[in-house]
Amino acid sequence: MPVEWLAVLRAELAAEKKADSTLSELFDRVVPTPAVRNTAQCYFLLDDLLVRKWVLHNNQCIEEPVFQVVVPTKLHEKVL
Repeated sequence: MPVEWLAVLRAELAAEKKADSTLSELFDRVVPTPAVRNTAQCYFLLDDLLVRKWVLHNNQCIEEPVFQVVVPTKLHEKVL
């Protein structure tokens, strides 16, 4: 994937997240950056992008954290 395409996508993600009303509930759950390290599941902002962190755990182990950029509905097809 060309770097230029990523820059455009990043700018579009930042703009579209503000226009997507379905994300408002997630923005209400954003935690401050220092709290991310000690939280198993949360949403936080990273360079103006909404990111979800979660950790899979069961009785035997705790996995490494997973970080996912939250994509506005309008851009789902473009990203997938």
